[in-house]
Amino acid sequence: MVERFRKKAKVRTIAVASRKGGVGKTFSAINIACCAANGGPNGDLPKLKVLIVDADSQQNSTYYYLKHMGAQMAGQKVLLPPNPNCPMGNIYNISDIIAGNEYMEYPTEWENIFIIPSDGRIDQLNDIATGDIKGYDDNQLNKFSSMLFDDLIADVSDEYDLIVIDTPPSKTHASQGAIAASSDCLVVANPDAFCASNAVPGTIADIQMNNSTFRNEDNQTNIIGILINKVSSLRPTSHEKDHIRKIRSQFPEFFSPNLVMCNYVAFNTEIPQKPGHFEWYKHPQAKEQMESFYNYISDKVLSDIYAEAK
Repeated sequence: MVERFRKKAKVRTIAVASRKGGVGKTFSAINIACCAANGGPNGDLPKLKVLIVDADSQQNSTYYYLKHMGAQMAGQKVLLPPNPNCPMGNIYNISDIIAGNEYMEYPTEWENIFIIPSDGRIDQLNDIATGDIKGYDDNQLNKFSSMLFDDLIADVSDEYDLIVIDTPPSKTHASQGAIAASSDCLVVANPDAFCASNAVPGTIADIQMNNSTFRNEDNQTNIIGILINKVSSLRPTSHEKDHIRKIRSQFPEFFSPNLVMCNYVAFNTEIPQKPGHFEWYKHPQAKEQMESFYNYISDKVLSDIYAEAK
C-alpha cells in the first residue's frame, strides 16, 4: 500500500470549477494530479498520494484513468470496469457515496493516484440519494450535497496528501456541494465573452455564497486563482485581450500571469498518456507554461506539505 507523504500538514482538497464546458477543467484537474504524483513537472519534489474524485457526469477523468483496465465508451457514457481490488469484482462509483452505499477507490496506472469514478448520474441527486429529499429547495440540496462531500473527504483524508475534484461544468447541486466542501478552488476560463461576462463571475459568486452559507469565517474555501486557458498564442488576439482585461479588472486578486495557458499547451499535453510521460516536454513554451502553472498551484496550496521535505 502506497503511503501518503505528509506527516503533520493537513490534506488539501482542490475543486476545479467552471460554469462553462470545454474550458479545460478536466485537463487542469488531471495535470494537477499527475504533476503532484510525479513529484512536480520535473520530478524534483516529493511524490504525493492523490485521490481524483470525478463528480462530472461527462466522466472524462474516469475514462482517462480507467481506460487501461477496460473502461469503454458506449455512446456518450463510459461503462466502468470491475474494481480490481474487490474480490467480488464489484463496480463502485460516486453515486454509491450519494446513496450511502459502500465504496472503494480504484487504482490507476500511477501507483500513487487513485480515483472514485463517475457513473454519469451525479447530476440526478434526487433520484440517487436515500431518504426523502424530494421537497428540498435549492439551498437545502446544496447543503445536502456539501455534507456528502464533507463526509467523503473526512473518510479518506488520512490516506491522501491531495484530493482533486473534477466538478460538473454547470451550476448543479453536485458542483455546489463539491466546491463548498473543498479547501481550495481553481476557476478555469477561456478568453471569450461568455466566460468574462457570465461563467467567471458566476463561479466566483457561487464560491463566495457557499462560503457565507456553509463555511465558518475561519474555514473558507480559498480561491486559488482564475486559469485563463486556450489562449490562441503568446500574442492574444484583440478580442482575447479584451476578455482577459475584463476578467482581470473584475477579479484582480485572482489573476496571475502564471495562470495563463496557450492552445499549444493543450495540443502538446493531451494529458499524460503514461506515468511520467508528459508530451508537453517536447514543446519548450508549453513546458514553461505548465511548470509555471503547477508551481503556482504548489505555492498556493501545497507549500505546507512540501515544507515537510526540508
